[in-house]
Amino acid sequence: MKKIFSTIILSVAALFATGCHYLDIVPDNVTKLEDLFETKEKAYSALVDCYSYLPNNFHVHSGMQMLGDEFVERMDASVQNTKTYCSGNKIMRGWNNTQQPLLAYWNGEMNGMDYYEALRMCNIVLEYLASGEPIIGLEDEERTNWIAQIKVLKAYYHYFLIRLYGPIIINDKNVNASDALDVVRRKRQPVEECFQYVLGLLDEVLYKEDGTDRNILQSSTSSLWLGQITSVIAKAIKAKVLVTRASPLFNGNSEFYHDFVDQDGVHFFPQEYDAEKWAKAAAACKDVMDLGVYQLHVVAPRSVAADGFPVTVEPYDDGDFSENKWPEGYADIDPYESYRSLFNGSYTVDGNTEIIFGRGPAANQGENIKNQMVQHQMPQSIGGWNVHGMTLKQLDAYYMVDGTDAPGKDTFDEEAAEKRVKGYTTAAGEYPHLDAAGISLQFANREPRFYASVAYSGTKWPALSYSGNHVQLRNQICHYYRGTRDGYLNGKLWLRTGIGSIKFYHPEDANNGDNAVIRDKVEPAIRYADILMLYAEALNEVQESYSIPSWDGSFEHDIYRDVNEIKKGIRPVRCRAGVPDFDDETYASVEALRAKIKRERQIEFFAEAQRWWDLRRWKDATEELNKPVYGYSVMMTEAQKDKFYVPTEVPQYAQVFTNKMYFWPISKTELKRNPLLTQNPGWQTFD
Repeated sequence: MKKIFSTIILSVAALFATGCHYLDIVPDNVTKLEDLFETKEKAYSALVDCYSYLPNNFHVHSGMQMLGDEFVERMDASVQNTKTYCSGNKIMRGWNNTQQPLLAYWNGEMNGMDYYEALRMCNIVLEYLASGEPIIGLEDEERTNWIAQIKVLKAYYHYFLIRLYGPIIINDKNVNASDALDVVRRKRQPVEECFQYVLGLLDEVLYKEDGTDRNILQSSTSSLWLGQITSVIAKAIKAKVLVTRASPLFNGNSEFYHDFVDQDGVHFFPQEYDAEKWAKAAAACKDVMDLGVYQLHVVAPRSVAADGFPVTVEPYDDGDFSENKWPEGYADIDPYESYRSLFNGSYTVDGNTEIIFGRGPAANQGENIKNQMVQHQMPQSIGGWNVHGMTLKQLDAYYMVDGTDAPGKDTFDEEAAEKRVKGYTTAAGEYPHLDAAGISLQFANREPRFYASVAYSGTKWPALSYSGNHVQLRNQICHYYRGTRDGYLNGKLWLRTGIGSIKFYHPEDANNGDNAVIRDKVEPAIRYADILMLYAEALNEVQESYSIPSWDGSFEHDIYRDVNEIKKGIRPVRCRAGVPDFDDETYASVEALRAKIKRERQIEFFAEAQRWWDLRRWKDATEELNKPVYGYSVMMTEAQKDKFYVPTEVPQYAQVFTNKMYFWPISKTELKRNPLLTQNPGWQTFD
């Protein structure tokens, strides 16, 4: 198991692997607990082990990164065998089951991380630390801080389980294998009780009874403890939990779950919609914003070009952002480089003002981005696997530089394709970011995030770390036409959609050559842009006026659908991205703004393992994830390039999403162990 920190770690979890099931505590034949916590160093290793279960979203073959409609389910992560899919791809094709559930985070089967094992580990460490038993070298203040960190991790793991399974078993404390069955066997709790438990844990470490800050968590990370839970991280987690609770999937979802009850007839889901939940979510987001600890990451304009670092393209003159300096405008920033450098390893965790919770490079997630995401998306010519195919749907989501839709957006048949831009560049530099002749004008004049995210046919891959005998491999223009090295070519690695991804790629990144290196990356688990966008989303859904206490109880937030407040969540993100703000008509309409916010999240958080969760909590998955998958016509050669750009269905990546897929199945193994468990709707119950 990979660890979060680069320290020497005692694998405490391995000692507990012989336990019966997820509710058991340490078996009788295992080393005494007091031996595992004898010194501060040993206790620290146990604390670090509690972090080691955090999800590996960026592991291509087994993580949540493979779910959604951006590129994940159409990504040929099987390398050379298109009939062999990763677990995420299998799930998106409707291949999940109750016999051996895929990505089973309830019990760790089939490439899943066992979150109940994580909770068991947290409870073991928490209960020992809270017992007051002496630990050599551990000060009382440190002990209190560690206890708080573990409580936040417990809240986080329960939250992950709720997102996956809905109502869950709350694992507030461990039980012994020798305990009576009526103690060991537990029912799933109603989803609202599960949320309340998570929120209660967070409040317990953040606030005293009078509402003031407990001051037991650090307010920021130190260089010695990058990735450590801080009070700001805990507040950000609380905001995300509250937004999830307020969202349609969980908030009064009688449409799907009116008859989903336990053995006593208790509804697992609230049957009545509660608009105040959105107000509480908005207040929690505002609490994070008001702290002033984090801000969007921006960089200054570049006036002199260098390999891999073009001169700043002057952003669109919108008469608004273009007239003002950051943070009111983009007149003095480089939107493209601001967005690109946030992800590609240009900045460390402690050097980035936007990433609230980020792990890397020693973290498992940082390594997964580096070795899984980047290496798999790079073309073969610079040592990559060339298998990450973005969907045409995702490419179409990006705006033009003036904030309008690209011509032909979401039109996929041959006749409708005539609406798309025709023609090609005649020389390098004719259009910003298009670095060669012969590049489709469909990729000209797009918003800056497009060029920081999309690897279109004709993209330049700088690969600047190459030297010596491989220096000639720098600055290659990569095309995806049939017959080219990175297009379809008899058994070679190629993109099934003819579109790639370049997000997380740094201009230095290269593989397999003299001095080739892929820069260390930081996983953006929670970033400030997310809090801003969630604030805008929550406010847009508020129907009345509410007074919600601030995090410390010192005042009350007046929460209502205030357009000026909504803009505080949207304008900074759009401004940093280099695109104009939405118009007044959009802001005036709840429905129109909701649609814009959903699209903005699709663009802003592309490839960050957010889209899948968003589509589910919005109850949009049954619509969006049953649409045909389109890309370009990858069987066309460069001589047939006009036909290459005709949208073409990719039937081998057809996806299936039914209502039962909103929540994972519980395995038959678990149902046999505990007859009090109720299977999720639509999945076969063990008999």
